[in-house]
Amino acid sequence: MVSEKSAGILLHYGEYWLLLQHGAGHWSFPKGHVEGKESERETALRELEEETGICAAEVMLDDDFRAETHYSFKRGSERVDKTVAFFLGESITKKVRVSFEHQTYNWLPKDHTLNKITFKTDQDVFKKAVEHLEKKQ
Repeated sequence: MVSEKSAGILLHYGEYWLLLQHGAGHWSFPKGHVEGKESERETALRELEEETGICAAEVMLDDDFRAETHYSFKRGSERVDKTVAFFLGESITKKVRVSFEHQTYNWLPKDHTLNKITFKTDQDVFKKAVEHLEKKQ
């Protein structure tokens, strides 16, 4: 069994949330593997820029939000246990340059975002982020 750690960002622009369609067809948030001695936040911001072209200077991270998802999958004959740390960010731009890893992207309102997210673990972390924002209002 192998353990992997990734980090990502649930990014919104006002009432709209960013989702990426991955090469395999599923819809999710920008995320990727923690590299070297990066912090989770550094990884999340690096992956956001690599996957969307949105740089850290264009994002205000919410220091009060961090959520994790856990899941397992098979890679060949090996089982992989994955943990993903998610942060919440607000973008000052809607301009996206989607990476080669993805088919397309969409900025969607909250209800449409929830319905478009493919995996339940991602839906659950999205609900936590929305709840967090609603409590702050």
